[in-house]
Parts: sequence; C-alpha cells; structure tokens
Amino acid sequence: MPKDKVAITIEKDILRELDLMVKEKNIPSRSKAIEDAISQLIENWRKNRLYEQLRNLDVEAEKAEAEASVDAVNEAWQKY
Repeated sequence: MPKDKVAITIEKDILRELDLMVKEKNIPSRSKAIEDAISQLIENWRKNRLYEQLRNLDVEAEKAEAEASVDAVNEAWQKY
C-alpha cells in the first residue's frame, strides 16, 4: 500500500518512551511503531462506532422488517 510522509510534533518524554519501546520490542522504526499504534486506534474507533450503532438498533423493528420480507418471499414462491 502506498504511504505518505507526515510530520508530527510530540513531547520529548513520549518520544523517549517510544524509542525505548522500539528498541526493546525490536520494532523496525519509530514510523512503524506510530503507524501500528494509529492502526490500532482506528480499529478500536471503528469497533466502538459499530457497537454504538448496534446499541441504538431497534431490535423489534428490525425483526418485524425481516419477517415481513420473509413473508413476501414466501408469498411469491407459493405461486410456483
């Protein structure tokens, strides 16, 4: 996948910790560590967003709609 270069400003203490983590975990580079962290952050955000959507789902309305669709299909097939 193509990559773009970006510049960030980061606190020195965080950068020191990042460098230590890169060294101890044998991560190829700061960039790779930051990319992995951002990927995980995005994945968690997507899961939380999906969870929120599911939580707001009206189960009874969805069930009624699904049953109506099944009934319509069954009616159509009864002709055959």
